[in-house]
Amino acid sequence: MADELSANAHRHGRPLFTGTCGFVRSRARPASWTDLEPGAHPEDLTAWCPPRKPSHVGAAMSAKLNTEQHVIERDRGRRIAEAVYGTIVLLAALDYLADEHPEAGEAALTIAGGAAVLFLARLYSEFVAQRIAVDPERGEVLGRIAAANWPVAAVAGIPVVLLVIATFGALNLDLAFDIASWYCVLVLGTAVYVAARLSNESRVYRILFTISAFGVGLFISALDEMF
Repeated sequence: MADELSANAHRHGRPLFTGTCGFVRSRARPASWTDLEPGAHPEDLTAWCPPRKPSHVGAAMSAKLNTEQHVIERDRGRRIAEAVYGTIVLLAALDYLADEHPEAGEAALTIAGGAAVLFLARLYSEFVAQRIAVDPERGEVLGRIAAANWPVAAVAGIPVVLLVIATFGALNLDLAFDIASWYCVLVLGTAVYVAARLSNESRVYRILFTISAFGVGLFISALDEMF
C-alpha cells in the first residue's frame, strides 16, 4: 500500500493527503464516506475527523484535576468556617475579660494562649477524624490540616497586639477592648460575605447574610451588658 501511494504521488507530481483522519468524503460522492484511497489529494477530498473518545489517560487526568479543585474549594471553605468560629469564640472571650477588668498583659496572654489552645484542639481533632474516616496510609498530613484551620487562631492577632500596646500604657485598656470587639464584628461580617460570594449567592442574599453576621456579633458583644 505504501509503495502504491508513493508511486501515485510521483505520478501526479503533488503531495499526498497526509491527514491523520481515517475517513474522507469525496466531492464526487458528497453523501458517502469512503476509506482513504491511494492518490487522494486535498483538493479532491474533504477530510472528516470523527470525534475521538477520551482516552483512559485523559479521563484519569481530568478526574485528578477535578479532585484537586474540589480539595482547594473545600479547604477554602474550611478556612472561612474556622475564621467565623474563631472570631465568635474570641469575641465572647474579649467581652468576658472586659467585664473582669484584668491587667492588660494578663489579658493579652489569656487571648494568645486561648487562641493557641483552640488551634491545637482543632488540629488534633481533625487529625483523629481523618484517621478514622480515611485509610491511615492515605490520610491528610498535619500540614494540610493546619493550612485549613490556621484562621481559628490567626483572628486573635490584632486583639493581642492592641492589648500589648495597652500593656505599655500607649492605649487605654477599655478602648483596646472596644476596638478589638468591633474588629471581631467586622471580621465576622466580612467572612460571611466572602463565603456568600464564593457560593455564588445573589447580591441580595450576600447583603442579608452579612447583616445577619453583624447582628450575631453585636448580640454577643451585648451579652455582658444584659447579664
